[in-house]
Amino acid sequence: MRLDPRLQPFAAQYPPAFLAAMGFTLEHEGWDATSDHPADAGGATRYGIARAHHPEAWRDGPPTLARALELYHREYWRAIGGDELSPPLAVTLMDAAVLFGPDRPARWLQEALGVATDGVIGPRSIAAAKAHANPHGLAGALIWRRMEAHAQRVAAKPDQAVFLLGWTRRCAALCQFISKERP
Repeated sequence: MRLDPRLQPFAAQYPPAFLAAMGFTLEHEGWDATSDHPADAGGATRYGIARAHHPEAWRDGPPTLARALELYHREYWRAIGGDELSPPLAVTLMDAAVLFGPDRPARWLQEALGVATDGVIGPRSIAAAKAHANPHGLAGALIWRRMEAHAQRVAAKPDQAVFLLGWTRRCAALCQFISKERP
């Protein structure tokens, strides 16, 4: 996976797969641009870190890239078992975790694998994912499940429709991104 040059200073600190996943996610979160859309329940957001969901990251002002990466690695990447998964699954789950929290994407993976659905990606989930014959197909199925979740969100909260086109484009971009990683 290609490393975005803006993440190069962190190459000694984090695994390459994590930084590649973050490059994709941050490209779609606007990097260091701060957004505060009135329909976004997370409120002010920078590097994808929403003030409402991570007030500690905003304690001294908007989070820095270093702080955002630290938080993503600790609370999202580790939760989805990113170091143990194939690149297409790791990127797919990481990006979904940023939007839905790690629990929901973990459950989607577990449902797709036919393992216990507890929202915790542990040894059984990892083993099943590693044994899966088609990780790209599995990642694609998870992207479809994510699109369904976006549609459900809009059905439940119509004011979220303003984000649907962007979410759909992000899912399409994710499909393209992971297809470049085919063996």
